[in-house]
Amino acid sequence: MILRSLSSIACLGYGQQMNFNEDGVSHSSTYPAAFLIGSHKDMVKEEVIKLVNEHLMSLIKTCDLDVHEIIQRYENCLFYPINGLDESSKEIDKLRQEIFNATKQFKSVEVPMTWLILSIKLQVLYEKKEINCVIDIEKCFKIANIECGFKSIDEMKNALWFYHYVMGTIMYFPYIPELNEKVILDLQAIFDCVTKLINCCFVYGTVSERTEEEFTKFGTFFVRHLEKVLNSKDNKSKYPFSAREIIALLKHLHAIVAIDDDKYFMPTALKPVLLSEAHQDATSCPPPLLISFACGYTPVGIFGSLVTHLLSNAKHNIECKLADDTRQYRNKIVLSCGSYHADLILMAWSRFIEINFKRKGDLHESIADVCQKVRLAIDESIEVISKSFNYKCKAKHSFGFPCNNLACNSLPVHPAICKVAIRSAECVQKNNLIELSDSQLIWFGIQQEQVVENGLMEDSLSEEIFQKTLEIDDLDDVFEKLDDLNEWKKLGLKLGLKYPTLERIEKDKRVIDDCKMEMLACWLKKQDKVKSPSWKQLIIVLCKMKETEISKKIIEELRI
Repeated sequence: MILRSLSSIACLGYGQQMNFNEDGVSHSSTYPAAFLIGSHKDMVKEEVIKLVNEHLMSLIKTCDLDVHEIIQRYENCLFYPINGLDESSKEIDKLRQEIFNATKQFKSVEVPMTWLILSIKLQVLYEKKEINCVIDIEKCFKIANIECGFKSIDEMKNALWFYHYVMGTIMYFPYIPELNEKVILDLQAIFDCVTKLINCCFVYGTVSERTEEEFTKFGTFFVRHLEKVLNSKDNKSKYPFSAREIIALLKHLHAIVAIDDDKYFMPTALKPVLLSEAHQDATSCPPPLLISFACGYTPVGIFGSLVTHLLSNAKHNIECKLADDTRQYRNKIVLSCGSYHADLILMAWSRFIEINFKRKGDLHESIADVCQKVRLAIDESIEVISKSFNYKCKAKHSFGFPCNNLACNSLPVHPAICKVAIRSAECVQKNNLIELSDSQLIWFGIQQEQVVENGLMEDSLSEEIFQKTLEIDDLDDVFEKLDDLNEWKKLGLKLGLKYPTLERIEKDKRVIDDCKMEMLACWLKKQDKVKSPSWKQLIIVLCKMKETEISKKIIEELRI
């Protein structure tokens, strides 16, 4: 968890945007600074601190990302051991000084003195409990105008945006209609409040047993339950937000998504499942697709937000919804792919996200086309989420598959990153190249018959053989190569023969081999809709019928 958190911190970019009506200037050249703090030093011995530091050192060495660049050290220790109960201790003073020194590596920003005064004034008033953790914009301007010298409300809004976007000390959402009149001064208090409220709404006794079960098993809840709790006498003065405002904030943070007019889904409220018990079926078609990140871990917040974004945005005609009557988990979500008879299973591992596509019926399109759309929808969703989280280059994602390199057999499951142009994947552990299989290429919109066809085109000597129009004299050769095929009628339809022709053959011949030979004779004679019978046409049709072994056998025999 520590390494994943450090990697997520390393993904963060530094943005400078002085006005919320302008585009921000991003600075990704400087890493953030991270401080690991060990509290309760007074409760442990020096030997324990030494052991913890050694353990952290060994963990850091296994990290894919050079987190040494972001960790601020305390002498020879990776973390700062302090007694948090003693505000006057020299250790806390030392930590404050080190935090101040760390900020010097970042580019300085000049702001008007009135902006600084406003930030300090709001903090002082809040600590004295003269104002709440959330105040309306008019009250904020009254303080800014009278006590800080602001002349216009627009000037104050620019200051609030600076502290929201650049400093992260205040929350102000000018683009959210439900919240654009609110200024949030204590971020942690707000999240604690929202967490407590959500939990209170769905405990046994507050709602029906069925509603509680829906929330714990499926992560769904109703707005009316939030409103009921907020409007009770005991809670009216406790919570600074209305139900409408809470929903708007959680939607903005990609924490929830509407699945009905009054119903919402919150993946982070679900319990996790042990993924070591999950089954990775590498033999499925298509096999699991893995999403890895440049930082070496799945950045915090990406998985849950990916789920909510897929549910709220139909991209590339992939319209997802929660699978009916399916138990959902925080790290394993099952979605139904709209009009396609298929499920999309998303699993969050510490180092990658796993995507499984499971057909439940006829897709109405080729599986390659559908999987390509799914991958592109996921790709765009992660781009949007990373931008909203201010994750930069270290959060860059790549698609891959579970590495099957023999040299990696002793290692935990890890990705091999796809290089589709050369039909290979590169192992993230050993950097070895692994050939992509036909079924893996389906995720990139390449159907198996396309792989066969493209493979044939690489050999100029084979072009004449595969494109050559076959004639009735080739009947014996063709029939012999299809010795293992029983579905002669289906093959005949796909080769261009009409159904009445096949019915007549079946009535006249009855024995499968005789029917198959007569069907092939009709094909070679160009009956019905047949134009130019060839080995190439036969191989592609066999691939569409999923008779890949027969098609490969034909190719090998023809190349001899």
